Amino acid sequence: MDGDRPSSAHRSPHAAAPGDLDVTVGQHATRVVVTARGELDLNTVAHLEAAVADHAGPRQDLVVDLGELTFVDSTGLRLLLRLRERAQRNATGLLVVTSERVRRILDLSGMAALFDCVDRPPLHAPPTAVPTERAPDGQPA
Repeated sequence: MDGDRPSSAHRSPHAAAPGDLDVTVGQHATRVVVTARGELDLNTVAHLEAAVADHAGPRQDLVVDLGELTFVDSTGLRLLLRLRERAQRNATGLLVVTSERVRRILDLSGMAALFDCVDRPPLHAPPTAVPTERAPDGQPA
C-alpha cells in the first residue's frame, strides 16, 4: 500500500452523534481507505458495509480505519470477518487501523491475530470530501 494520490472521497453529511456512525471513503488508485467514527453496531453496520461495497473494487487493497470508534458490538466484528474473507477471496490486502479500545475488543474476542492491525492510518493526503446521500434513519439512500 503505497502513498499514491487519492482520486475522490465521500463523507456522510454530519458528524457522528452518540449511536451514529460517520463514514468517510478515500478512493485511491490501488486502495480504498474507509474511516468510521462513532458506534459500529447493529444499527450502523450496514452503513460501513455499504461504503465498502460501493467503493472498494475487487483488485484494490482495503484500509479500514476504526481508530475513532467509541463502540463495537458483535455485528461489527462479524463485518470485519466478512471483509477478511473478501480480501482472501480477491487476493487483496486488508489493513485495520485500531485505537486502544478497538484493539482491546479484538484481543478479548480472540480476533486480533486474524488481522493486520496498526495504530495509525497510512499516510495519505485527504481528498476533498463529497457528501453522500443518507436516508432519515441514517442508512445510505
